Amino acid sequence: MTRNQLIEQILRQIYGGYVPDDASITPMLVNQYIDQGIAFAAKTNYQDNLRLEGISFVNNSFYITFKSLSISKDERNLWKVTLPQIPVGVGYSEGISTLQLKQRLTNNSQCKKYLISNSTGSSQNFTYENCEGLSVVASINNGATQSLCALSGTITGPDLVGFTITLQGFCNPVDEATNTNPLTLPCIPITQNQKTYFQSMPHIPQQTLFYSEGEDVFIVSSVKLSDYTASVTMISGGNSTDLTSTLNIPPDYIPAVIQYVQQQLMIMKGRPQDLANDGTDIQTN
Repeated sequence: MTRNQLIEQILRQIYGGYVPDDASITPMLVNQYIDQGIAFAAKTNYQDNLRLEGISFVNNSFYITFKSLSISKDERNLWKVTLPQIPVGVGYSEGISTLQLKQRLTNNSQCKKYLISNSTGSSQNFTYENCEGLSVVASINNGATQSLCALSGTITGPDLVGFTITLQGFCNPVDEATNTNPLTLPCIPITQNQKTYFQSMPHIPQQTLFYSEGEDVFIVSSVKLSDYTASVTMISGGNSTDLTSTLNIPPDYIPAVIQYVQQQLMIMKGRPQDLANDGTDIQTN
């Protein structure tokens, strides 16, 4: 079911089948309440699972993964990721189930592609400046060829017959959507109470800690994470600005969303409207 379909269903139920053109409850107002209704449905699912199975969890259908989120430095050994929305407050970490990192692709749009060839009879060393402006020392075996991207005119090698550098044009620009770099291990979530003493604890080998505050996630790491992007799996209703998007909630919990939204909007619909332009407000008590 798309957001548009759910909005139409709720409006028809509120107005008894026909939605007047001058309806005080607009589709965009209903859309604002839907995200709150999804959070209510996720909490209901959490409580249902605990009551029926004795295990507290939220069904996978409520989750969605947001990829290629930027990471910025906040403080020393502390990095920040801004989420598309504030996570649902179910449990201490169920709102965000998984946080993983992926190494960012190097922006090589200003680089040129070179072919290095070595037929000197022995292995040779050469240096070049990569697309990030860093100097790199590399080697190439005898009889081998190597293709690389480098800033223009920054490759230097031995002045020998048989060692050649050939320009082949510009490198392809970066496309983060095609980033096939592997994801790191999932980061470990901690609560705000645990945050007060984790700095005095022994470091967990090969693990990275994170905690959330509002719409921001903070990652504790001594690694330069600005070279990475974040992939976050969290409870979400998806893109609330796209009314044609599919709602990622189980069909059996859509009635819980409808019930919540209707309760909020029926209060608004039941209030008398001041239709007289006399400067006097209607008494409501």
